Amino acid sequence: MKLDLITLFLSSVVLGWAPPSTREGGAFLYPEEIAHYTLYEDQLVLVHTSGTEYTVDRKGCHTYYVTVTDTQDIESKASNQIEVCNRRKGKKNNR
Repeated sequence: MKLDLITLFLSSVVLGWAPPSTREGGAFLYPEEIAHYTLYEDQLVLVHTSGTEYTVDRKGCHTYYVTVTDTQDIESKASNQIEVCNRRKGKKNNR
């Protein structure tokens, strides 16, 4: 499974991934066998979701990766990691 950066905004990022069709051992993984995905931010669980896209409202630099858990509660290895840096540049007020 590959994690992709879809959109980068000033204070948020949209991440997405395609559902895997095979297990790590090569056996077929049917869509109905996927219980949920777990998105991690800086090695901590950010969210469990059934979708394949998620918007994160964060500023600064963070590292993300995703795993898939099947209906037997077996979690896959982590996807590729993506480091995202988004910083809102504030305007200086000279008053």
